[in-house]
Amino acid sequence: MRIFLFFIAICLTTGLNAQFTSDSLFGINGTVSATQVGAKATAILRQTDDKIIVCGNLDYNFNDANQMFRVTACGEIDSSFGVNGSVQHTFEFQNLGFDYVLQPDGKILCCGIQSSDNAGSQQFPFIARYNSDGSVDTTFGTHGSTKISNYGSNSFGNIFLMPDGKIICSSGPFAMRFLADGSVDFSFGNNGILSMPTAPNGYYESRGLSNVLRSDGIIVGANTVLDFNFSYPSLGVVAYDTSGVVDSTFGNNGYLQDFAGGIAAYSVRTILQSDNKVIIAGNNPNGIHITRVTTSGQIDTTFGISGYLDFSPGGELFALIKLNNNHFFVGYRLAGTGNFFRVFDSNGVLDTAISLNGSNNNMGDLGILNVALVESNGDITFGGTSLGFPYRISRLVKSSAIPTITLNGDTLFSNVADNSCTYQWYMNGNLIEGANNSNYSITANGNYSVQVANIWGCSISDEFNVTTVGIDRVEDYSVSVFPIPATNTLTIQYSKPLMQASLFITDLAGKIVLEKRENNTSTTLLNIAGFAKGIYILQITSDQGNSSHKIILE
Repeated sequence: MRIFLFFIAICLTTGLNAQFTSDSLFGINGTVSATQVGAKATAILRQTDDKIIVCGNLDYNFNDANQMFRVTACGEIDSSFGVNGSVQHTFEFQNLGFDYVLQPDGKILCCGIQSSDNAGSQQFPFIARYNSDGSVDTTFGTHGSTKISNYGSNSFGNIFLMPDGKIICSSGPFAMRFLADGSVDFSFGNNGILSMPTAPNGYYESRGLSNVLRSDGIIVGANTVLDFNFSYPSLGVVAYDTSGVVDSTFGNNGYLQDFAGGIAAYSVRTILQSDNKVIIAGNNPNGIHITRVTTSGQIDTTFGISGYLDFSPGGELFALIKLNNNHFFVGYRLAGTGNFFRVFDSNGVLDTAISLNGSNNNMGDLGILNVALVESNGDITFGGTSLGFPYRISRLVKSSAIPTITLNGDTLFSNVADNSCTYQWYMNGNLIEGANNSNYSITANGNYSVQVANIWGCSISDEFNVTTVGIDRVEDYSVSVFPIPATNTLTIQYSKPLMQASLFITDLAGKIVLEKRENNTSTTLLNIAGFAKGIYILQITSDQGNSSHKIILE
């Protein structure tokens, strides 16, 4: 029997592991889904209490709305958020939330498109704020929202919260800054707005959604640029600082236009690497096109093949996600076939060792993975949608926290792959004070259980019924183990031959590192050459009884 409980665990590790599996302690088999449909995920946030919000928009049959879905750290739908964990809201006739960010006080900022009707000429950029429980923050802007209708139709694709509480919303070549109350900050750019000069060879597509904020305070925005005959797209990349001044050192006076990829409208994605270089991906007529731009605004020829990475699966690009160690995840969908991914290292070299639930290219039943929180211990919490379009949140982990109890001699071992877990042992349902290690030495028969918790406080238990206490033991003087410390060979001598004996050497975590069977023998030789130095436990089980010995290997 496995019992699910919840409490706080505190250990963190780092690194990126090649094999990821669904976290059985999160949701149902690693995934939890919303009840509302028609969602497109554009952001994933973690609040200070470790609750997770997947954010985006409902873009279906002109029923456009901002949408959010919240679960607990262990994947339970949080019914205190909106209706059954979901918020679906418009400030006017239509809203489309393209990006979201958390304030330190837990409030949620949102930006995108707001309109009074279906006409394209009435689609304007907006910024809004919600309280931490998903309700509208009416103290922000006008009843929670600020719509910018005096600069023509446009959108905001990204939102950045500054340390001083000011907010920058941008969409490639178009950006504005707002004060903490939602009013326009007219000291930014030109009277509150920065609009890059017209593209030299075409015009910017109005829904550019890809901008990053570098650590040096420069915003780099990537947009599709359409030529004046609407025939061939190119990539436009712009740069400006957080005060609204164009970075003239970037590209050609703040602008780079690249014709090599032909990235189509609406498909542009960007991520920022730790050295402030920007990886940009999108669809083109031949498949998926990825490039990298240096801090000076040039195509980085050390990336991929002469600066470009192209592959031709067809289908739709829906994710570009930065992983640990600057690896990056590319997700795409093939119509009628399924959802697939590829992982590349920081320089665009395919990494086929990375797998999700045993596959290094197929997402299987994980759905569409649009956004992700990459944890400090290497685990990944993905946000996205299923084929039926409700939001889904899935956690994939490097190591399982599911315990399996084994008995060696008089010690119970909780064998858990995740070494960041915490433990609590119970006997007959009663907590054993101080029994917080991965193993426990038994003194009486009974039903023992161990409760194992991962770093998110999600826990699971396993049970083991002990009936062997009281069986005669091999007397200590009848067994000699030498030399101690040992190096290459361990000798075990018995004062009388042992019948049907089993010998195990385990490390202190309970993992069996050597096993041997003996019958009618007075001496056993064990080869321990190559074992790591440290303390181990030798367990001997025979027809005469059981014996346990601590050994030291040098």
